[in-house]
Amino acid sequence: MSKRFFTNEGENTLLKKFAGVFASNPDIERFDALVGYLRASGYFALRPHLEKVPLIRIIVGIDVDDQMARHHRKGLLMLGDADKTLAFVSAKLAEDVQGAPYRRDIEDGIRQFVADVASKRVEIRAHSTKKLHAKLYIFLPTGFCEHKPGAVITGSSNLTAAGLGVEDAASNYEFNVVLHDYDEVLFAKNEFEKLWNEGVSVLPEAVKGVVRESYLRDDLTPFELYIKFLIEYFCPAIDYDPNSERDLPKGVKSLSYQGDAVNDGWLKLQKHGGFFLADVVGLGKTIVATRIAKKFYYHNGFPNHRSHILIVTPPALKENWEAEMDRFGLDDAARVIHNGSLHKIRDPEKYDLIIVDEAHKFRNDTADGYDLLQKLCKTRTKVQLPNGEFARKKVILISATPLNNRPADIRNQVLLFQDGKDSTVIGNLQHFFAQRIKEYQVATTRPFLCRGDDGWLYYVKGHGAGRQALIAEWIAGNLGKRLGLPIPDFKQAVIPAELIRLSAREEIADLGAGTGFASQLIQNTDELTYLYIGQIDEALRAKILLFDWWTANGDRTLTEHGGNPNILWVHRDHKPYVIDHNLAFDQTALAEFWSQHIFLESRAAWTPEFRQSMESLMRAALQELEKWWA
Repeated sequence: MSKRFFTNEGENTLLKKFAGVFASNPDIERFDALVGYLRASGYFALRPHLEKVPLIRIIVGIDVDDQMARHHRKGLLMLGDADKTLAFVSAKLAEDVQGAPYRRDIEDGIRQFVADVASKRVEIRAHSTKKLHAKLYIFLPTGFCEHKPGAVITGSSNLTAAGLGVEDAASNYEFNVVLHDYDEVLFAKNEFEKLWNEGVSVLPEAVKGVVRESYLRDDLTPFELYIKFLIEYFCPAIDYDPNSERDLPKGVKSLSYQGDAVNDGWLKLQKHGGFFLADVVGLGKTIVATRIAKKFYYHNGFPNHRSHILIVTPPALKENWEAEMDRFGLDDAARVIHNGSLHKIRDPEKYDLIIVDEAHKFRNDTADGYDLLQKLCKTRTKVQLPNGEFARKKVILISATPLNNRPADIRNQVLLFQDGKDSTVIGNLQHFFAQRIKEYQVATTRPFLCRGDDGWLYYVKGHGAGRQALIAEWIAGNLGKRLGLPIPDFKQAVIPAELIRLSAREEIADLGAGTGFASQLIQNTDELTYLYIGQIDEALRAKILLFDWWTANGDRTLTEHGGNPNILWVHRDHKPYVIDHNLAFDQTALAEFWSQHIFLESRAAWTPEFRQSMESLMRAALQELEKWWA
């Protein structure tokens, strides 16, 4: 293995070589560095090794090619421009500070760098006539001579966090050599001195000015920080676009809130492929959508590509949309159809932008109209992208009544313009909405504590839980009882209409009149906590796990961080009760069953004998299924 040459692979970083040189030469009195560019954000890593070095000199290069080209265009000789050199170095330092990661050690390092420059412990010069490709690091000890030669490192590594090897080391390949021969170090020292004398001094005030104009300044007020936050968060949405105002047809007023909506909607259309335009009646949603459509038309490859726009609207609004398209000069590009004519679209790939008015009418994914609209929105356009793929459609969903009854309603509409597994909003939308739907089902199936005509107290779920949930409770409860699970006694309850009509409690409407599911109240219970899982008999845990697997019930989770066990615990008797099976018989729950179930580890107890015994009980229970409805 070479003792002089080193790369940045493994532990061979430039920073570690620096540490070795400083450790071997504790009396270094000057450290000189010649670099292509300087990154103050990497100073934090190097600073501890420079603690005892009284003088640090750094020569940085600039992009002289750009300056030389400007001089040649003007017919001038390139003699070096000190002001432009300083401006270039300052701009690069400012760019580095602004782009540095928000970490305390990096921030402290930048501040220390500025302090060292201010005290003239660090001196910086920039070369204005040569593009410096070389990287040179010279370590000069006190009494530099043939007997104390110090060291020189040269190669590809810059004086940056990546070059030093403390960040992004894997993405760079560095190749350097360290030399300790006196003649080699002396040659490097003399070359450095020549370049140093030709350089332009970067004064401490210039470096301090860079920090003073950055987020590291000390005099920012809370209000200024708030304004900066608004600018960064809303970004181009707050920019004024004069063209959008001058392009309004005669008779259309320029309203600032509509202009804001156009800017924000346009950004969302570009970022997410679609958005909801929701506002009350009378505020000009049609005009806002039309203005965005016109902007899209002229920004989507015009004039080489003439975009086609499809507007889907209720029959009563069709003429109004046609009039707006005509008024804004989009009548040749737009086609307006009523929402009952989606089946007549024979060439869905023709359209680049879909606008859906009264979009809340497409909340239900079981309706034929939704399937037709989704197919239309998901069909790629005829525009071929540089990567060979065809462009996705853009979608604008308009509604004056954007409230949705269920999480599935909003999911269905979002999926008209988003990829369910790889969205631009929150990643996996299908997983996100599966959780929200489960939470909604739990919330809407909350039971009411009622006293039955037999005198006992029951938790009762009614029509608010949904027919499927009530059936799941009844079947799963009967199966569980026959498999030997400790399930509270339950019955079918008849809920009289008078109880609902005469009750002073508004929420009782969720219970509803008719047939419900009633689970008897168990006194002195709490929800099972993670601490008591181990007190449940292992065989019972295995039974519950197998029962939930057979009934596709994924609604029994619990970790040290919490969960939804759907098991009650009687502390006095150390006895569990298994409850709540309204989400059973849902095959989609099985996808995450083996990563979330409370008794996941009890699968080891599923011996062949155990499975055979449980299967016999299940077969016997299923033969009695018809009796349960009598």
